[in-house]
Amino acid sequence: MKLASTTLPDQEVMPPDSYSLEVAAGACHAGGMLSEAEIDSFVADGFVAVRGAVPAGALRACQEEIWSALAEHRLQRLLRRLVAARALASMPAH
Repeated sequence: MKLASTTLPDQEVMPPDSYSLEVAAGACHAGGMLSEAEIDSFVADGFVAVRGAVPAGALRACQEEIWSALAEHRLQRLLRRLVAARALASMPAH
């Protein structure tokens, strides 16, 4: 599957493995979603919190999925360790 590229007229198309913080003239406008302080914070920190962008119920559902997957992963790791410990304990001493 090939993803469509969204570019402005006369904008250079970058390969999908390239990233740039350069913005084509006119791509941003005053009064956008992020304040200048938030944009500066993003440039400095690499992320910005956008409060209210996702419904709270969707966030809770995602958190539950993540915690469930982490718990399953931890349980699998614990079981592997127990099996290995049992195997080591059953080995004859030399």
